[in-house]
Amino acid sequence: CKTGLGGMAGNKGGVAVRMSYGTATLCFVCAHLAAHTKHVTQRNSDYAQIMSGISFTGGHPPIYPRRARDLVDAPKPWLPPDVLGHDHVFFLGDLNYRLDGKDAAGLLAMIERGDKSGDYRELLPHDQLLREHKAGRVLWGFQEAPLAFRPTYKFKPGTDTYSDGGKGRAPAWCDRVLWRGKGVRLLQYKSSASVRASDHKPAIALFSVSLRVQPAPDRLELVYKDACNRVDAALNAAWSERTGGASGLKRQDSATHDDDKPAHKETAARTAG
Repeated sequence: CKTGLGGMAGNKGGVAVRMSYGTATLCFVCAHLAAHTKHVTQRNSDYAQIMSGISFTGGHPPIYPRRARDLVDAPKPWLPPDVLGHDHVFFLGDLNYRLDGKDAAGLLAMIERGDKSGDYRELLPHDQLLREHKAGRVLWGFQEAPLAFRPTYKFKPGTDTYSDGGKGRAPAWCDRVLWRGKGVRLLQYKSSASVRASDHKPAIALFSVSLRVQPAPDRLELVYKDACNRVDAALNAAWSERTGGASGLKRQDSATHDDDKPAHKETAARTAG
């Protein structure tokens, strides 16, 4: 989904991939939102456009299958057409929300104090994403772990030194990872200081996700039931014709399934540097 230049350019926007495990569904969205400190509203708008603009196809089994083969070929499990319809959603990337309310020199002084203490909470009141998220203007229903690492932008490429790029740009936590869904436990959230090819330090998040996996129905059982239903329909039609509309025969089948089994998978999300 393109958001650059009113949706005409691909320099900003978002892409998504999804997967299933048993009957649980997961979706990962990587986004690059509008740049510059003053464009907070545009970043919020980019997010909304991405979430409404991304849709998936090919995840819908036939609701009223006409033949047994339709049941056998049906996708398993059913996959929702939109991002937020998935059980677990991870939203990550260069979201470009900045630190404001202080000039670059003031923010650098705060970072230096944080480097010494290991505590960067002094910067949090200046973070635009925390402010917009708390106000409900963006990423509704998503969670983010505490920011306990150095701001990920802006560095002189090839170094670990902040640089304003000659344009007075201040440091910021541009690179973020957020999530929504039950059973998600964060194991690690940090930046990759070893990456020096960019003016960003990628953010890395490691999760443990508890998935409720319902046993999928056996396809041969579906074929068997379809065949039985067809035979029953033929017998009922013949009986009705012979008896002049009297009640026909009825076959009942029942199937039992094992209880839901929990499964645990770990997934890592990393923003592009």
